[in-house]
Amino acid sequence: MVLVAGLAVLPASPAQAAFGETIRSYDVTLTVLRNGDLQVSETIEYDFGASTDRHGIFRDIPTRVPYDQTDDRVYELDDVRVASPT
Repeated sequence: MVLVAGLAVLPASPAQAAFGETIRSYDVTLTVLRNGDLQVSETIEYDFGASTDRHGIFRDIPTRVPYDQTDDRVYELDDVRVASPT
């Protein structure tokens, strides 16, 4: 998955597996580009266990976070890709 965002690293909650499922590996690569954009590559190897009704995981990425009492920081998010070998 490749994500291009603004100048700051966005906080994201840690990945968690549902009961009976396992995150086998979790790898993140961050690259700050010359124009100030942040390129993020996140690779998650996920074992769904015996579950047959699952088709993927949900990943929440905040694009608006509070800055102060009146303003928010808004991060552009584009070029999102998801792939699976199966």
